[in-house]
Amino acid sequence: LNVIRFLVGKGANVDTRMSDLSTPLLNICARYSGELNVAEFLVDRGANSNAQDTTFGEMPLMRASRNGRLDIVQYLVEVRADVNSVANSKRTSLLYALEYDHLDVARFLVVIGADIYEKL
Repeated sequence: LNVIRFLVGKGANVDTRMSDLSTPLLNICARYSGELNVAEFLVDRGANSNAQDTTFGEMPLMRASRNGRLDIVQYLVEVRADVNSVANSKRTSLLYALEYDHLDVARFLVVIGADIYEKL
């Protein structure tokens, strides 16, 4: 977080696309050990919680759901991430959570209104 704070303090764009065409927030959500405080910092500084990677069409909520990051999923929903968005693979965050056996994430998404009828 200190490095990210430093870079943002020097004017780095929090939605800059990296070499894999994802954003810093997408990368944090893709990690099994991504820290919630880093995601919060990026969003507080203007990172788009609905940014899609340009290869797979995935959003931060999808990546956090796929990796079982309930803490980050809850935060992203709180900041209005799109629960029912669909990736290029035709998967939603709920489908990613179910596919990777993250039932706590799937339950949360259903309770807050994720579309249970979306099909692969």
